Amino acid sequence: MKKNLGLLALLICLISITYFTQERKGISDQKEKDNYSKILDSSKYGDLLELQTPFMHIMKMDESFINFSDGHKVDQSRVNEFLSRLAEIRAKKYLKDISPKQRDDFFPEKHLKMIFTFENETLEYHLGKKVNFSQDFYIAFKTKNEDMVIALANDKLPFEGMVNKQEEHRSDHKYKRVKSLFDLPTNFFLDLTIFDKEELERSIVFSNIRNESFAIDFKSGTTNPPPEHPIEVSKTKMEHLKDKLLSLRAVNYLNNADSKKFSRIVGSIKTEEGLYTIYEKYNNDQSYYIFNPKNNLYYQFNAGEQKILLFNIHNVWNLRVLEELGANVKITFDNNETLDLAVHKMGSEAIKVFQLLLSPAEYIVNEKDLSKFKKWKLKLGVNSRELEISFTDSEIIVLDRSLKISYHYIRYSKEPVSIDPDKYRVK
Repeated sequence: MKKNLGLLALLICLISITYFTQERKGISDQKEKDNYSKILDSSKYGDLLELQTPFMHIMKMDESFINFSDGHKVDQSRVNEFLSRLAEIRAKKYLKDISPKQRDDFFPEKHLKMIFTFENETLEYHLGKKVNFSQDFYIAFKTKNEDMVIALANDKLPFEGMVNKQEEHRSDHKYKRVKSLFDLPTNFFLDLTIFDKEELERSIVFSNIRNESFAIDFKSGTTNPPPEHPIEVSKTKMEHLKDKLLSLRAVNYLNNADSKKFSRIVGSIKTEEGLYTIYEKYNNDQSYYIFNPKNNLYYQFNAGEQKILLFNIHNVWNLRVLEELGANVKITFDNNETLDLAVHKMGSEAIKVFQLLLSPAEYIVNEKDLSKFKKWKLKLGVNSRELEISFTDSEIIVLDRSLKISYHYIRYSKEPVSIDPDKYRVK
């Protein structure tokens, strides 16, 4: 027993020695190799103070970055993302004794250059051409006190999307991806978000040319006007709208815009920060714009994105006619034939009808005059409610006569709902 314990102790001792002499050394060597291969190691030079790319120029002012030309706020997360992305470019081999003439062969596109100004150093960073027979490419960098260093480099990040395995070894996918970092547009770093998180913690009034004004309070989850029974505010839709507004990012902004050149005002959003005014077209372009009262700038959106700003109060209400079916339903047809069906024994057309009622309507109307609803095609008795279904050329309308509410669905086909009783029976 004592002998076995001694052998075990000896084995543990040998394993420990092996770990500290071999494994630890391997980890240390790998770390040293990794640091050696980093072309852009910003930790060496202190904080970044200024960055110039072929199309952008930002600088640090106090504790944040701004656009060099006009002082517009920069999105710090995008700067961090950019630096992290460059850190994935690693040197495979450092080249020596490269003459100035040879450099021109390696770096034919002179504009592919970045300049980083750090607290303790200024670094120039050049992208060269891709090697024909591999994924590798040339990178050069120089500091104030050192000559240019040229390296054969590679992008550590994996491929994105489908790659031809036979051509993978010399694919230009990674090179083009790196090159796109040098070609980022002038507004890439800019903070083009519109709303602050704190701003959406209070009641906000939305107005547009299609709908009456209404207020949404994201914190309490309420609307004004409130929905009438049985309609309720949808917490899911409310959170989705809030997330959309917070993540909304313009594509550009206008300096010194002439308000007379906008086609028309199509809406507004009032918060405690001021009144955001939404415009359609500037100089007859196809964009939408919103005036930001926090910095007196007009932010541009592509056509289609204005839907996040211009909507109806119904977009945050739950507009399902039914939340559940219950056990039995009653269907009356316009020929006065009636069917009593169990929900687990329905024909295909009955299932189609009730799937519609369990899905959200496009909008609802509080009806004051019910006399126009005379010709119904189906009458449904479900969960103590009586519902009438009728059709127009473009809509399927579900009317709850007792509540004086009509639910409106888009009619996508010529015969959206059959009124043949045989199709509602289980065969």
